Amino acid sequence: MTMRGAGAVTMRGAGAVTMRGAGAVTMRGAGAVTMRGAGAVTMRGAGAVTMRGAVTMRGAVTMRGAVTMRGAVTMRGAVTMRGSAAWPDRSRRTRG
Repeated sequence: MTMRGAGAVTMRGAGAVTMRGAGAVTMRGAGAVTMRGAGAVTMRGAGAVTMRGAVTMRGAVTMRGAVTMRGAVTMRGAVTMRGSAAWPDRSRRTRG
């Protein structure tokens, strides 16, 4: 799974999204996104995601819970995601 481009990322849904790989991403509802690794991710409001620097994730990427992505999904910088994307059910449902 590889994403390349430039623009804004918008994610809408409910529950916590956890991504494991080169960096840890934690998303809760319409709350904040915190990423640790080669790049920094900042999320505010309904889901404005900003990625800076080179972000690389390798291995199995699992997302579980009710997560919906709408609109134009684009990322800035060198963003590479490798592995399988699945949605396991390991998320907490939060309202934000």
